[in-house]
Amino acid sequence: MGMADLKKTASSANRQQTTAVSIDDFIDDATFYAMGTSQLTNPAPSPLRLVEPVNPLPSTQFRNATFSFSEQAITELAEMVQEEHQSKSKLLRQLIHAHYQLTAQQRATLEDKYKLR
Repeated sequence: MGMADLKKTASSANRQQTTAVSIDDFIDDATFYAMGTSQLTNPAPSPLRLVEPVNPLPSTQFRNATFSFSEQAITELAEMVQEEHQSKSKLLRQLIHAHYQLTAQQRATLEDKYKLR
């Protein structure tokens, strides 16, 4: 096959028509297709264009941060990640949020108990 065979012609580009399909309909049809049937109104093969949800969830923007931890803290964090099946970042965000919710007295008590100062 030569490079000329790979060149897209104007007629083939004009033939493609997209059909707007919601993501749920697309997944449902894929399930039906796997079972040997199709539920979409147009069973002819055509490229699908997925429709964005009306109210997409707001994405939370995170920033990279670099911290230094002791070897013990790194080991304990790795163990917690294995037990909780969560990423280190998510686990640290949860721990920070929980610590932030404490009163100043509760924070001081924890720092004294674990000698974190």
